[in-house]
Amino acid sequence: MSDNTEMENQHSIVLQDFAEQTLSSVLAGRHIAGFWMPFEQSFKMAWLFQLSLDNEMALEFWSDPVNAGGWEEVGVLCIRLVSNPQERAGTTFEWVGAQIAPFIIAKVQVLVDERPDFQAECGLEFFNDKGEDLIVVAGISPGSVTISAPFDRQNFDPECYLTEYKREPLGAR
Repeated sequence: MSDNTEMENQHSIVLQDFAEQTLSSVLAGRHIAGFWMPFEQSFKMAWLFQLSLDNEMALEFWSDPVNAGGWEEVGVLCIRLVSNPQERAGTTFEWVGAQIAPFIIAKVQVLVDERPDFQAECGLEFFNDKGEDLIVVAGISPGSVTISAPFDRQNFDPECYLTEYKREPLGAR
């Protein structure tokens, strides 16, 4: 998602199954209608997490660890566009989820772990028109994401403190 060619160690959000669409175009005018995750995973630590959108599509999240230098790894956010969310029924594990009060997406920011000679897009922060946020960001365990939502703030366990992430508007990179 970035055009900074000077930094070799730059890791952008990984998008799968978006065809010619951009993440910005998929989210334009949408609202989040619910969430799903495999049974026994949680907002604290999920290796697959889906946000259902009002247009019968969903965004599926996980993270992919990348080397930040030495022994340190940082999770880069991965997103798959799911055009038929019911396909989760064909997986080998049970899914749990809930419908939520409509969360109308007003703004989205990318959470970036930025250091000298290293940059990774680790999460997204969605804002609604009430100023509330919903965050999906790399979790502590490799491959996981953690979620903070207006209806569940206590289980949030990000890889870094939120104050350490640089925030950039989606589409600005």
